[in-house]
Amino acid sequence: LLLREGGNIVEGEKSSTLAGGNEGGQNYQPLIVNHEIVTLPSASSISILREQVKDRPPAPKKVAVIADPVFQDNDSRFQTASQPKKETENNNLTRMKLTRSLEYFH
Repeated sequence: LLLREGGNIVEGEKSSTLAGGNEGGQNYQPLIVNHEIVTLPSASSISILREQVKDRPPAPKKVAVIADPVFQDNDSRFQTASQPKKETENNNLTRMKLTRSLEYFH
């Protein structure tokens, strides 16, 4: 995990400068291949942002985004065009819940 502080000169640098060694060589891989890169605001920026919104009323509608990303190509949820996904009762139930949720927000 690589944490970068945003809002400084590094923020404007090209991603190619974040390489995992052997730049231009045969085995070159960008740093993101083997590492997660997270850009965070500085502590002073967070303090300023919190100060700016402390008296603001809460948003009237709230949305929570919950994700379940696929990290492995052998994950049962991950299918390619050559491997069509098998319909199961669980998949149908998930689809119905998602459709109902989307209709609620529409």
